[in-house]
Amino acid sequence: MDGIQSLRDTVVILATNRPDLIDPAILRPGRIDRKIKVSRPNREECKSILSVYLKEGLPREHEKFDDMAEPFLDRLFSRSSAQEVLLLTLRSGSNRKMYWDDFISGAVIEGIMKRAKERAIERAIKGEDLSLKVDDLIVALETEFEEGSLLPAESNLEDWLQLLDMESKNVVRVRRPNEADKATEKTIRRAII
Repeated sequence: MDGIQSLRDTVVILATNRPDLIDPAILRPGRIDRKIKVSRPNREECKSILSVYLKEGLPREHEKFDDMAEPFLDRLFSRSSAQEVLLLTLRSGSNRKMYWDDFISGAVIEGIMKRAKERAIERAIKGEDLSLKVDDLIVALETEFEEGSLLPAESNLEDWLQLLDMESKNVVRVRRPNEADKATEKTIRRAII
């Protein structure tokens, strides 16, 4: 009887990044009582997540947390062509650019931190001091996006739009920025100056 009583005090949490694929029968009243949407972390929330991984006592280049975190966050939240991931053409005729921070999550930050720590360990194996550097964080961030494992494959762009909270019916075209786009942008900038 104690086992049954304790189940009444049990909370079950279900999590998904694809709510559109959940069987509607599960969503009927009395089955799932609350729905909570968790959005992508903003700069301050990313900083809080970083604080979990850049704790005091970790051998790091700068003792002060902000000296480690801020350059990383500046790079992550930069909106330059180097951080551009996708270009969406919307049904309204306008374009929307998607950047690194549009794809960031706690899990992505965890992966970046693992890469950065591995880099520091590799240096230590070669005889250097064991210390996590700002450069390790930035290189790990860039590598995470350059390798493309976080980015949509051409075959499942509709799935990615749903992951990014974009309705596919509002998007006419999705493409990655290519070199021609970047060359055109440079030409336009030169013409303006």
